[in-house]
Amino acid sequence: MNTTQTSHIKHYNAFCALLMAMLIVLQFVPFWELDGQSVSISGYIWFPLDHAELTAHFTEAINPDFKVDSLVLSSLLQLVVPAVGIVLFLYNRESIFVTCCTAVAGLGGIWSFLSKPAFRLGMNWQIHCAFAIILLIAALIPVLARWKKR
Repeated sequence: MNTTQTSHIKHYNAFCALLMAMLIVLQFVPFWELDGQSVSISGYIWFPLDHAELTAHFTEAINPDFKVDSLVLSSLLQLVVPAVGIVLFLYNRESIFVTCCTAVAGLGGIWSFLSKPAFRLGMNWQIHCAFAIILLIAALIPVLARWKKR
């Protein structure tokens, strides 16, 4: 592989790492609003007892059997996978796994926001979902570029 290709891969992976960092930040910005109080996704997932009124709202609006546990896997996909991708980028700037983590984070976000009604009750869930779509598209760019060359 020549140095130009290596440079492009490093820049592309830096772009993916930046997108994943932005996804992590989105987990900590206000997402749900109830009675004038805002709660982030991570704030609710990791401290649900502090937000009993939000759980009651979900129980009423979605399902009487609603449990915060149904959102944990989705939240982990949006928090841990990007963090792993960023660490992999810092370890090896040319790693294909950075792109893989970007794709998994994008797919996980799309799945989360389209399949979990509690996420669709968020005040800006469309922005989060659109960002997940951007992550998936960014991860597919190298695949499409190679396919086009053939």
